[in-house]
Amino acid sequence: MVRGGRSRTVATSVGRGDCLPIHVCLQVRDRDCLPVHARRPSDRDCLPVHTRRPSDRDCLPVHARRPSDSATFVFFLTTRGKIDPSPASRYITTLVHAHIPGPVDAWRDFPVPVRDLLFDMFTRRFAFTRPKDLPRARAVWEITAQTNLRKSMWEVRDKAMKTTGNRDPMAWVDYGPVWMRRDYWESLCKRWAAGPWQQRSQAAIRNRATQSEKNVHTSGSVSYATHSKKLHHDLECAPTFCELFDRTHKRKGTDDYVTESAHTITETYDRTMAERYTEGTPQPDLDADAWVEAAGVPRKGRVYGFGDSLDTHRVLSSYASSIAPPAHASSSSALPVSGEEDIRGIIRKELRAELQTQREELQTQLVELQTHRVEIETQRVQLQTQFNDMVQQFISIMQGVRPTQPAAQV
Repeated sequence: MVRGGRSRTVATSVGRGDCLPIHVCLQVRDRDCLPVHARRPSDRDCLPVHTRRPSDRDCLPVHARRPSDSATFVFFLTTRGKIDPSPASRYITTLVHAHIPGPVDAWRDFPVPVRDLLFDMFTRRFAFTRPKDLPRARAVWEITAQTNLRKSMWEVRDKAMKTTGNRDPMAWVDYGPVWMRRDYWESLCKRWAAGPWQQRSQAAIRNRATQSEKNVHTSGSVSYATHSKKLHHDLECAPTFCELFDRTHKRKGTDDYVTESAHTITETYDRTMAERYTEGTPQPDLDADAWVEAAGVPRKGRVYGFGDSLDTHRVLSSYASSIAPPAHASSSSALPVSGEEDIRGIIRKELRAELQTQREELQTQLVELQTHRVEIETQRVQLQTQFNDMVQQFISIMQGVRPTQPAAQV
């Protein structure tokens, strides 16, 4: 965490030809002054310019525009490698929106120099508070930017589809987001209307339809850690795990769970806790074994009901110890192998899932490359045809023959 030191405020109101978002107020110290290109960037340092003035909801957060003289922006990583608090993640989205390099809808299409500059702009406002986060800082930042951009693209497509009442992307041309240039948006609509993208979209829809209903919750985009803080403020005490689970899995204003699965898991957990802890016996805030028994075994390091920001170490450790073989055994008796086989089975299952994911990503990239190759070949044929026509006209002119006019196409 950056502490101490004299600070000063550098305020700038930038226009269409500058790099930083509009009306940015940066808090810097004398010895941490921004580079020259951050105050008045040269042409070679400029990122693509915002197409038009963003609305209030697209501007930087208030605390980012007007920090206090001694402001320190906390930035750390959760146990699952997520950026917290949420203002830091939202600021990444703001930077990405303000510097879209072209008609791109995926983070992998951003040039590396643009990524480097965006990361540099982010680290000028947010500093890590834990040294252990430094080695994976850039990797987590990249993943967050990728996830936020993918979510933004889904939101703008969904909004355009609902506004027009049409699933054809070509009908969305006039309903692009305020943070993207119109020509970029038109190019993306043409790409989305093409066959390969539509095939991937339908495949993704089918995959989501086959997923378990346990993925449904009512927390929205707010992290579980933020819900826990709000609940702590409302209850004036630290909430229990069950209280937090009810907060994120019950419909607002009712006592109904969002899915039947959540209701069944809660009932099973309460019944197990009542059997394990008789009346008058103190109960822990969370019995990891009972929760795994009710909600199911962790998958890919995820524990149902914990989200991405809660610490799952206790549950994962309890589950690992429950399936591990005994630490010691008699030399005259055979070693039990069921626990070892269970662990190997879990590892094989995880590897198969990871390989399947990589295979799907490679197939998607292959389809994109094939589409790109077809587009290039089409352009090459068109250019070759134009060149042949120009050569023919030039030869006709040199020979004094009037070039024939092409027949009108019906």
